[in-house]
Amino acid sequence: MDEVLAQYKWTADELLLAQHIHSRQGLAKYFRVLVKGLIVFLCAIGLLSLVFGQIGGAILLAIGLFLFVLHTVIEPWRMRRQFRIRPDQGVEVEWRFSRDTN
Repeated sequence: MDEVLAQYKWTADELLLAQHIHSRQGLAKYFRVLVKGLIVFLCAIGLLSLVFGQIGGAILLAIGLFLFVLHTVIEPWRMRRQFRIRPDQGVEVEWRFSRDTN
């Protein structure tokens, strides 16, 4: 009987990839677009306000940049840090596929 073996090691990078793929499904993808649009909007309004001499624009720019850093740097770092305490870290996941002739 022919048998195919598929296996991988459960790592923090696998968790991040799974979370990224999961966030592309359902309503989460619209939420991601909304958050990215909010970041661009806040940064654009903040820059325009600074160009025209409004000091409040710096606050909007800072909030937009903080959200960008939070989304791209801090969240993956936090997930990697929390992965170290998961009981399933480093587990070898294995599947065996075969044809049953019965």
